[in-house]
Amino acid sequence: VILFGQGGGPVMRVAATGGEPVPVTEFDKSKYGSHALPSFLPDGKHFLYFANLKSSSTGNEVFAGSLDSKQSKLVLKNQTWAQFYPPDHILFVRDGTLLAQKLDPGSMELRREPVRVAENVGWAGFGAAAFSSSSNGILAYRATTGGNILTSQLAWYNREGKKLSDVGTPGPYIQAVL
Repeated sequence: VILFGQGGGPVMRVAATGGEPVPVTEFDKSKYGSHALPSFLPDGKHFLYFANLKSSSTGNEVFAGSLDSKQSKLVLKNQTWAQFYPPDHILFVRDGTLLAQKLDPGSMELRREPVRVAENVGWAGFGAAAFSSSSNGILAYRATTGGNILTSQLAWYNREGKKLSDVGTPGPYIQAVL
């Protein structure tokens, strides 16, 4: 099963072999801009997804959903998405700080206080923070001084990783290709 979000709609599911996508979350157009950024939990049936509120002055929302039901449970109010981190935590960014918090897989409720993992972690807007974790516990994140990964400085580096020179001025470079 593949899950994906779409602009202005629910999280969708489609068989990995192809077929017709079908909604897997209930979507209230009057409240949400979209349901997006779904990621599976280890059981392969539950997943986390980001709900972009149309009026996000109080933050957006992260829900736990299930392939077995369109019912979802609010897990966290936050500006950015959350991702599962083994064995039993979720990761999310709040005010530029990457945090980890224990998630009870039975109740889908957060336990304990969040623990600081890294500072100055960037975000790219629409709830996407600049971090990713794998099922074996590897964590990658992008630190930034400005808090927004849309501003970057291109530079030349040699094969040993030594910076040779800047290229141009800082700007909104995404997916640069030589």
